[in-house]
Amino acid sequence: MSYNGNLFLVSTGYNEIFEVSPDSYEILNRYKMKGKGDAWHLNCLEVYKDRVIVSAFGKFRRHRGYKGRTAGAGILFDLVTGKVLFKGFSQSHSPHIIDGHLFICNSEEKTLHRIDIDTGSRTILEFENYTRGIAVSDEHIYIGISSSRNVAQDSKYSKIVVLDRRTLERIHEIR
Repeated sequence: MSYNGNLFLVSTGYNEIFEVSPDSYEILNRYKMKGKGDAWHLNCLEVYKDRVIVSAFGKFRRHRGYKGRTAGAGILFDLVTGKVLFKGFSQSHSPHIIDGHLFICNSEEKTLHRIDIDTGSRTILEFENYTRGIAVSDEHIYIGISSSRNVAQDSKYSKIVVLDRRTLERIHEIR
């Protein structure tokens, strides 16, 4: 992700995030979370209220200590302060700010959450399989749906579900 002219790179396996100069490739800052190896399963970044936020499966101490323990442990936190801003997810991925709402894949529960940033109220959309990614255009929101090695699936097929950005109505699926 690019922010304030620098690149931010997630190292899931080492439980840290690097801020890198796009010109010199110099590491400007390293943000190391507590725990060994892939303890928190850091995965995606977004800018929220002029801050970099990070999605993670939770705060665990051991390498892959989250295995079998992710239900409700997922968080979104401020990279610099460490403050947890949103919590209660299960294998959270791909936070995006869209039209004044925070969208996040609640992957293990096969849902997408839309959270009103001002009130905290949530709209939850259900899907057949593991929700893993979000992309946005002027009129649509694209949700990547995939298989998971650890979550029971309703289908063996991956697909992209296309939602109307305004109504959140499903308008198309690309298998």
